[in-house]
Amino acid sequence: MTKKEELAQVATKLTACAEAMMELAKALSAEPDAEAEEPSVQVPETTYSFIEVRQAAADASRRGYRADVKALLTKYGLERLSELKEADYAAFMKDLEEIGNG
Repeated sequence: MTKKEELAQVATKLTACAEAMMELAKALSAEPDAEAEEPSVQVPETTYSFIEVRQAAADASRRGYRADVKALLTKYGLERLSELKEADYAAFMKDLEEIGNG
């Protein structure tokens, strides 16, 4: 087989491949988006105990972020961590996680 014949054969195969890809693209664009139809799953908010919150605050203080922890207490209008309302535990923990990451 000559070089010219080999190139012609490769070109024919490439054309067939391109046509198959075009058919596949048309079929995929015609299908409804399966992901869009799935209902969104809401992840429940993590709940924390006072002990977990206290431990996280103590860890942050030990890592050198004592001033940041005190500022966070002030943000929540607290003089002591024990004054934190249980409803605020998750938000407080999220704020604690951001200390040192910003």
